[in-house]
Amino acid sequence: MSHINKFDFIKASIEDIDKIVSLRLALLKELGELKSLQEEYLMETSTREYLQKALSKNEFISYCGIEWGSH
Repeated sequence: MSHINKFDFIKASIEDIDKIVSLRLALLKELGELKSLQEEYLMETSTREYLQKALSKNEFISYCGIEWGSH
């Protein structure tokens, strides 16, 4: 018998910016797209700034998966 994880999906909000930025940076690092700490810093700050504006205006829509029992 296998265990199947159950998730709720919620629309991302300003409170989720740290999670979104962290995931984006992790992906870019894994792909080898960030060549220096300066590039990483610039990507982090520009992504954070963009998301703060875009999420508040509904110009960026994303969803976060939350495992049942974790919230």
